[in-house]
Amino acid sequence: MSRRAHAVSLLLLLLCAIGCSAPAQNERREVASRRKAGGVSVVYLVRHAEKARVRDGDDDPPLSAKGRARARALEERLASVGLAAIYVTQYQRTGETAAPLASRLGLTPQELPATDSTRLVQILRERHRGAQVLVVGHSNTIPEILAVLGVGTSVSIEDQQYGDLFVVTLRDGEAACLSIEHVGE
Repeated sequence: MSRRAHAVSLLLLLLCAIGCSAPAQNERREVASRRKAGGVSVVYLVRHAEKARVRDGDDDPPLSAKGRARARALEERLASVGLAAIYVTQYQRTGETAAPLASRLGLTPQELPATDSTRLVQILRERHRGAQVLVVGHSNTIPEILAVLGVGTSVSIEDQQYGDLFVVTLRDGEAACLSIEHVGE
């Protein structure tokens, strides 16, 4: 992670710690009870894991061995949060990133075009209000989705930057709150 990206991540974490917080392990019961009331949604966003070396003309490479390991780390991190749905794009690297977690939870990832961030957010707001959802996207789509969700801080993802887990907490009548974690090595 570049110094700038690291500094931005630290600043976001500090601001979020002051103003709001993403659900931590010991807060899950409280969040679950608020979810029943429909007031709190949590959207987890992650860029697909590392992809295999791209061959000429191949715009849809699978994950590399390192990427598959990161997908398993994502599975471990999110297995117990109570996900209601998983969304991926049409590219196999997003599906492969979500696959271990989806299999463990018995969820079928829903596929939406990578170019339709506005529609994705509309679906999240309409179908998953008060729920926790995972979105696996790309370095260029995650910042756009964060903006459409109402996150006020601009985020950029470097080409070789993997493993950032963007956690957006949405409470009725409040601004979106972003925290950033890291999964895998």
